[in-house]
Amino acid sequence: MLDAIKPLLDSNLITEETRQEINEAWEAKLNEAREQARAELREEFAQRYEHDKSVMVEALDKMEQKVWPQKFKRWLLKSNHLQKIVSVSKAR
Repeated sequence: MLDAIKPLLDSNLITEETRQEINEAWEAKLNEAREQARAELREEFAQRYEHDKSVMVEALDKMEQKVWPQKFKRWLLKSNHLQKIVSVSKAR
């Protein structure tokens, strides 16, 4: 509990009932603050996740549209070249 009111709570100046009420109110506020911090973190992580997901989707789209066709074209050219080499060697 807060160090500033700890001496008051430990003294006999307030009743046990009042001490209990203060303690319960303190715990309730503490739990509320914890839950608020958790909610803010969840929201922040959700936003980061959505951002990262959109960046990944954009990168995959770019790769699908630009990189894969080039690689596929090179692969086709290589396989066509290999087929020519194989057919020439079979003809001998």
